[in-house]
Amino acid sequence: MPCWDTRCSSVCDRVSPMSSESVISVRNLTKSFATEADGLAALSHALWSRPAEGAQTVLQDISFDIRRGEAFGIIGRNGAGKSTLLKLVCGVMKPSSGTVNRSGRLAALLELGAAFHPDFTGRENARFVAGVLGLKDCEFDAVVGKIAEFADIGAFFDRKVQEYSSGMYARLAFAVNLHCAPDILVIDEALAVGDILFQVKCFSRLHRFRAEGGTLVIVSHDEAAMRALCDRVLWLDRGRLLALGAADHVCNLYHGSTAVAQAGAEPALDPAPITGPDETDMDTGRNAVHDASRFDPDLLADPLHKGSIAGLRCWQDMANPGLLEGGNETHVLLRYLGPELPGMKACFMLRDRLAQIVFGACVPLSRNSDDMQLEAEFCFDLPCLVSGEYVVEALVVIVADDGGRKLVDRAPPLPLEVRTSHISHGLANLRMREISINPVPVRFSEAG
Repeated sequence: MPCWDTRCSSVCDRVSPMSSESVISVRNLTKSFATEADGLAALSHALWSRPAEGAQTVLQDISFDIRRGEAFGIIGRNGAGKSTLLKLVCGVMKPSSGTVNRSGRLAALLELGAAFHPDFTGRENARFVAGVLGLKDCEFDAVVGKIAEFADIGAFFDRKVQEYSSGMYARLAFAVNLHCAPDILVIDEALAVGDILFQVKCFSRLHRFRAEGGTLVIVSHDEAAMRALCDRVLWLDRGRLLALGAADHVCNLYHGSTAVAQAGAEPALDPAPITGPDETDMDTGRNAVHDASRFDPDLLADPLHKGSIAGLRCWQDMANPGLLEGGNETHVLLRYLGPELPGMKACFMLRDRLAQIVFGACVPLSRNSDDMQLEAEFCFDLPCLVSGEYVVEALVVIVADDGGRKLVDRAPPLPLEVRTSHISHGLANLRMREISINPVPVRFSEAG
């Protein structure tokens, strides 16, 4: 049975390589806020960037470039200036000095649902936000169905937003901004919204957005998400740029500094070697998604609608099919109704909350009689994964002679809970080799 990640297929023709062209250029950016009690002086400083006596500088001499098609992350501790930097990049604030140059349509998720009016319906708010982003009415009418489908809030789409839960706000905000054709999407601490199904859908759509040439700028404390999504990461500390480079490298620096600070020591804040934009080969980065020889299920074109997946099940114990135990025998069953097509295969994949494919497999689909549905069953030993929520997805695809794939149908994701047995407490299964308690003489210096 072939592995899901075999390099044997082409992706959608719309995928274009990451460009060396900068869509955001920041030079010598500095931002200060007035601290004196005089409200008029503070207002003058905010509106006209006039220097104020006793001002607090929250960003100091920041410079960087973000390239078209890149996923760019910003990390740092609370108060480092991350959100302020995003607001300056988006044009919500004016800098005290320095410049920010942007090219292309920008959509920002700085505060989910902040642009929504509570007395308008979801549809009306979506039209308003789309208009702010530059979409004409005819362009909005072409995507409003996709917005409603992605948000998946049912009849609430045509009800007043004041009746929404916080989760509905998040769903609608993501749906509108993702489907209004932005060139640049900016997200501030809004990656972990909704349930596991919505999270996977968002991350999958962000992946496709990037592959189609979109530029992603993210602020998050979720280090795993930054490593999974970003090509490069910028580390801010107390308003200063400490490091800029490959995501793994900068996240490791940040993690090490945080560990030192947690231990009670003062971390060294000397800037790490900064990788300039011209020194990073973005086309060969670890997160490049434009390799035409790699099978990427998120980039398959729309289904052919010549058949349908009639059922998808995953189980270890039929009495409790939604719960899986790491290390145990697991079954995935896919049922397909429709004509048998040349080169047809059934595929399944297990994804984590970041929409990363943990593993998967494909198998040819065939039948002995035209009046029977097709079934593909996968049986395997589930790895001892970190306990948590996952989803199983299934596809039926046609594999052409040249290795390209076309989607016949995609089953809705199936949520699962995975548990891994522990002999103690925590997230990892640690086999304790020895536990001992020994009397140790107390030296005078230790006794005080």
